[in-house]
Amino acid sequence: MTIKKKLLLNLLLAIGLSIVMISFIIYRMLMVQASNQDYVQVLLTVQNLQSETSATKQSLSNFSFNPTEGNRQDALTKMEKTSQIFTEAKGLIQQEDSKKVLDKSFEKFTALEGEAKTALDEKNSAEVKRQSLRSEGVLNDLHLLNIQVNDYYDFLQEDLKNQIQFIIFSAIIGSILLVVVAGGIGIRLTSTITKPLKQIAINAQEIAKGNLMIEKVPYKHKDELGTLNESFDLMAAQLTSLLQKVNMASREVEDFAAEIEQENIALTEISNQVAVSTDELSAGAQTVSEDLQQSVELIDDMDKEIMLNLDHTQESSSYSKEAVEAIGEGRKAIEGQKALISENKMASQSIQTATDHFVGYAAKIEDMAASVSAIAAQTNLLALNAAIEAARAGEAGKGFAVVAAEVRKLAEESNTATTQIFDMVNLLKNGLDEIGEAVNKGGIIADKQMESMNLTMSAFGNIESKVTGISEKVAQLVKGMEASKELGAKVLHNVESISAVVEETAAGSEEISASTTEQLSAFGNLSKKVTDLRKLTSELNDSVSIFKFDR
Repeated sequence: MTIKKKLLLNLLLAIGLSIVMISFIIYRMLMVQASNQDYVQVLLTVQNLQSETSATKQSLSNFSFNPTEGNRQDALTKMEKTSQIFTEAKGLIQQEDSKKVLDKSFEKFTALEGEAKTALDEKNSAEVKRQSLRSEGVLNDLHLLNIQVNDYYDFLQEDLKNQIQFIIFSAIIGSILLVVVAGGIGIRLTSTITKPLKQIAINAQEIAKGNLMIEKVPYKHKDELGTLNESFDLMAAQLTSLLQKVNMASREVEDFAAEIEQENIALTEISNQVAVSTDELSAGAQTVSEDLQQSVELIDDMDKEIMLNLDHTQESSSYSKEAVEAIGEGRKAIEGQKALISENKMASQSIQTATDHFVGYAAKIEDMAASVSAIAAQTNLLALNAAIEAARAGEAGKGFAVVAAEVRKLAEESNTATTQIFDMVNLLKNGLDEIGEAVNKGGIIADKQMESMNLTMSAFGNIESKVTGISEKVAQLVKGMEASKELGAKVLHNVESISAVVEETAAGSEEISASTTEQLSAFGNLSKKVTDLRKLTSELNDSVSIFKFDR
C-alpha cells in the first residue's frame, strides 16, 4: 500500500468515526425531542379538557340562573366541544391507568350530556343546575387524570434527563476514543515515514562527505519509501563499485606510467648506443658489421618492448572508457534518485492538502454545532416567552409554565453539549496542525537529501572530467608508441641496408644518425606524455581519496 493510500485511509477513518459519532448524537437528540413533544400534546389536551369541562359547568350554571336561548346555545356548544376533546384525548393517552380514569370520566360526561341536553330542551332550570353540580364528579376524575399525566410526564422528564446525560457521556467517550485512535494511527504512520527518511538523509550526508561505509535502512514495506530506500541502497552499492574500479584503474595507470617511464629511459639509452654505433661505423668498416649486428638485436628488443608498451597503453585506454561508462551509469542512477525524491515531496504536499481539507470539515462541524447552539438559544427565548404567557394566564397556565420550564432546561443542556462539541473540534484542529508540521519536516528532509544528491552529482562530474582527460592522454600515448614503432622499423631497415652494403656505410650512418635523432625526439615527447599522465593520475587519486570503501 502506498503512503498516499495509507494517509487517505487514516483521514477517511477519522472522518468516518466523526460522522458516526455526530449521527448518533443527532439521532438521540431527535428521539428525545420527538418523545417530549408527543407527551407535551397529551398534557395540553388534558388541561384543555379540564378547562372546557369547567367552562361547560359554568355555562350550565349560567342557564340555570338565566334560561335564555343564548345561554342554552352556549351550554350546548361547550358540551359539544368538551365531547370532541374527550375523543381527542382518548386517541392520545396510551397509559392503562390514565385510560381507565379517562373512560370513567367520559362515561360520566356522556350521561351528564344526555340529561343536560334534555333539560336544556325542556328549559328545566332545576335539572340543569343539578347536572351542573354533577359535572364536579367529572372534574374530579379529570383532576386525577391530570395528576397521573403530570406524574408520568415527570417520569418522562427524568428519563429524558438520563438520556441526555447518556448522550453527553457518549459524546465525551466517543470524542476521546476518536482523538486517541486518530492520534495513535497518525503518530504510528508519521513515525514509519519520518524515521526511515531521516536515516536515508543521514546516509546521503555521509556519502556526500565521502564515507561510503553506511548501514542499510531496515525498511521492508512495498511503498514509495521502500522504493526510495532500495534505490538509495542500489545507488550506494553502484557508487562504491564504480569508485573502487576507478581507484584500481588509477593505480594500474600510475604503475603502467612508471613502467613506460622506465622503458622510455631504457629506449633512450639504446638510442644513444645506436648513435655511438653509427659514429663508430664512420670510424672503421671493420667494426661496422659487428656494431650493426648488435644494433639489429637491440632494435629488435626495442620493437618488442614497444609492442608490449603499446598493448599496455591500449588496455589503459579500454579501462578509461569503461570508467567513463560506469560514471555515466552512476549519474543516471542519481537522476532516478532525484526523481523519486521529487515524487516523495509531491506526496508530502498531497498530505498537507488532505490535512487542510480535513480542517475544513472540522470547521463545518463547528458551524453545525454553532447552528445547534443558536437553535438552543432561540428555544430558550421561546421558553422564556412561554413562561411569561403562562404567568399571565394564571391558574390555567400552570401546566404550560411547567412545560416552558422544561423546554428552557432542555435548551440550556443543549447549549452545554454544543460547547463541549466546540472543544472537541478545537482538539481535532490542534491534532491536524501537528500532522501538518510533521509533513513539513518531511519536506525539509527531502530538500536536504536533494542537496546531498546535487553534491554527489558534482563529484561525479569532476571524476568524469578527470577520467576523460586520462583517456585523451592515453590515446595520445598510443599514437606516440605507434610512431616509435614506425621509427624503430625504419632504424631496423637502415641497419639491414648497412649490413648488406658495407660500401655505403657513410650514407647509411648518416641516415641512422638522423633516424636516431628523430627517435630521441619522439622519446622526449613520450616522456612528456607519461609525465602528464602521472599528473592526471595523481589528481584522480586525490579526488577518489575522499571516499572510504573499506571498513
